[in-house]
Amino acid sequence: MTVDLADRSVVRGTERTTLTPTEAKLFGYLLKRRNELVSTAELLEHVWGLRPDTRTYTIYVTMNRLRRKVEADPRRPEHLLNQPGSGYLLRLDETSADLPRSDTTFWGRAEELLALEQAVHEGGIVVVVGPAGVGKTRLALRWLQQGTGPRWFVGLAEGRTAEDLGSAVAREVRPAGVDAMASPPPHGVWRDLGPGTVVIDGCEALEDEALTLLRGWSEEAPEVSFVLTSRRRLRIAGAAQLPLGPLGDEAAEQVFLARARAVDPQLQPDRGEVRALVRALDGLPLALELAARRVRVMSVPQIRQAVDRQLTLLRSSGSDLPARHRSLRAALQTSWDLLSDECRRALAALSVFASPFTLEAATSVVGEWLPDILEQLVEHSLLTVEKAVGGPRFAMLGSVRAFAVERCSDRDAVLGRHAIWFAELGTGEAIDELRGSSVLRQQRTAEVADLWAAAHASRGEPHLCANVLAVLTEVTLSVGPVAPLQSFLAELCDRQGVPWRLHWLRCRLLDALGQHELGAVVAERALAASSGSSPCELWVQLGRHRSRLGKAHEAEACYQQVLQASEDHRSLGMGNLGLGTCVAQSGALARAEAYYGEAADHFRAANLPHGEAMALVGLANVACVFGRWEQGRSQFERALHIFDEVGDDGSRSRALTSLAVCLIDEGRADEALSLYDEALAMMQRTGSRGLEGTVLADIGTCKLALGRVEEGRRELERALSIAQRMGNARLEILVQGNLGTAAWLQRNLPEALRRFEHALAGATEVGLSRARVTLAIAVARAYRGEDVDVWLEQADASESVVALPYAKAQTCVLRACVLRLQGDEAGADRLAARAMKIARDTRLENSVRFQALMRDFRQLHLR
Repeated sequence: MTVDLADRSVVRGTERTTLTPTEAKLFGYLLKRRNELVSTAELLEHVWGLRPDTRTYTIYVTMNRLRRKVEADPRRPEHLLNQPGSGYLLRLDETSADLPRSDTTFWGRAEELLALEQAVHEGGIVVVVGPAGVGKTRLALRWLQQGTGPRWFVGLAEGRTAEDLGSAVAREVRPAGVDAMASPPPHGVWRDLGPGTVVIDGCEALEDEALTLLRGWSEEAPEVSFVLTSRRRLRIAGAAQLPLGPLGDEAAEQVFLARARAVDPQLQPDRGEVRALVRALDGLPLALELAARRVRVMSVPQIRQAVDRQLTLLRSSGSDLPARHRSLRAALQTSWDLLSDECRRALAALSVFASPFTLEAATSVVGEWLPDILEQLVEHSLLTVEKAVGGPRFAMLGSVRAFAVERCSDRDAVLGRHAIWFAELGTGEAIDELRGSSVLRQQRTAEVADLWAAAHASRGEPHLCANVLAVLTEVTLSVGPVAPLQSFLAELCDRQGVPWRLHWLRCRLLDALGQHELGAVVAERALAASSGSSPCELWVQLGRHRSRLGKAHEAEACYQQVLQASEDHRSLGMGNLGLGTCVAQSGALARAEAYYGEAADHFRAANLPHGEAMALVGLANVACVFGRWEQGRSQFERALHIFDEVGDDGSRSRALTSLAVCLIDEGRADEALSLYDEALAMMQRTGSRGLEGTVLADIGTCKLALGRVEEGRRELERALSIAQRMGNARLEILVQGNLGTAAWLQRNLPEALRRFEHALAGATEVGLSRARVTLAIAVARAYRGEDVDVWLEQADASESVVALPYAKAQTCVLRACVLRLQGDEAGADRLAARAMKIARDTRLENSVRFQALMRDFRQLHLR
């Protein structure tokens, strides 16, 4: 049984009961006078504030309620006893009466308590090791208070030597029949203790001689268990090391709220704000407790905003805490004092990292051989080691970082070396490798905070900054959000004489945002300012923007410019790949196939397997459009094999979705959904949010075609949420159009029209055809009996050359639907027949997408 007066709780086994304020006050007063008879008059005066001669049954009633909560059998109390006519006493086992009282809430340590119990059961010495403020003392006390048999708690404070250790133990440990022990305890006295447990708190400063003494005690008395708490790993032969980390989110929230409500019982903060605060405080119990004390004068959001000054924020002048726990700075100072000078310098420099870092990055910033130093910092719980893709990474708690930043005397030089390290990751070859490797993208994604810091630090050196931003762009295009980085680049690009690469990066982000008009303007300005030495990357990006805007001839001219101005295989591969995509969209599939083949050859000659695989995907798509399914599947398989070899899960996912579309057009929808599921799992595993949204949109669209409308709608809603978070306007417009289709299939016409009109409003801006969306609106309005001539005129005016077979067939069917709803059956049948001919000629008659279109057309007829 454990009574926690601060939390006003009683825990017995797994059951938890809450005490009233008066019950807690009564128990607390008796605890101070434990094992002494306290008169009813004294209790009335000091607990209730009544005159000692007051006649009342209050004590009797309250004591009975308290016994029901504390005693195992309230009818036969063992602890809360009374002497009729005299008073009451709290009887406690003397072996536990002198234990310090844990006056803070205790949550989320069930696994750690179990691990400590198991380690102690195995005997010998157990070291609970963790950073300052993580709750080592609380854990040891809670475990000790729940135990049975003789137990002692020894606080070392500043003790270092064997003599300090012996004196502290002699003051606290009392074997039966011994009033005082020699310091250190003489040999033989430990054997007289019998089975028992000694907790020694704060052992991080102990010298080797003291650790040897501890080891000797353990060998002398194998029945006695020694539990030590320390901020560093203690080198004691045979000792079990039990690492203690920060609390999880839920437990940290409970601790903060319990402590905060002890200060302000009416507190009802927003749980999202509390979650953000406890994460910013790294889930450190001491930090949570000190922050909770601030709710008297600050709101939770104000405390959260002040966390960047946490060493000043997290302190208390109260005397209820040990001196070393009255501020986070004091707690960390003890750990700092134990370090060597070289470890202090390294820790100060490493505080520049905002996210977990590698050995190579640390070496670059510190500038010396680091493995030994890092090992010592890990042993002192000032760094933690995390297993990560590509090798171990080192992490620093926010409080440790803030403390170390204050002690970094050459901060500007450290920031410079930090920026140079991340700039080296953004050179041309490094970016090619990054673009083709999901593993590398995961590694860089883990470093987003550092990439942003390096970008800000290098703003005055544009070429250095461009390298950093090249890496950050690849990460952002994968996981988002895109808008903040585009704004940062826009500000940089407004300056005179900035490198063309910054304009190119901005164009790529505008492409992702679907802002193709602005993207084309930015690319044109950058090319005009390049004085004749125009890089092919800018021409390729301008071609992409123009292609998205439906300006096929202008886009093709851009890619031709690349071919004319380039001689290296990499650039020629890029130009041919862009041309293949451009002419395929305008229906010149034979030319597209030739360009894709040229691109594959050039990328192969440049030893760029990722580019070769992209060209193979283009070839496979063209083959499938021509109905050459076997050839298309073979090329897809070659591309997938290359993506596997280079470790590019993102491109592999895109290839899988392209293959899935081909399977849909073959009528093999179940196989297509299986590929979509594989691609989705891959994106979720690698954290590529943008591609995850695209795959979800494809899955949703496929399920609509299969008639599984509600399932498809759910997938599309998930895709829409991702598109909006990423700021991907093009994907959002596509998904809104498909959600309009879902609403149409459910005959929810108001929603269908709202979705279609939303998609229509943004279609031109993101380079999507307005014609088919306009026709979909015409169908929905015709279904309601409205005049749709205006919409049909708009569709005629906005319709560009529709070249791809499915698009041609879709347009025919949508127009046929309008005619049928207007009562022109002959005209509707003629258009439907034309759509059927297109499907047969291009082997699309089994396509799930086309069959879904025709099914809806026939259902309109049945209406």
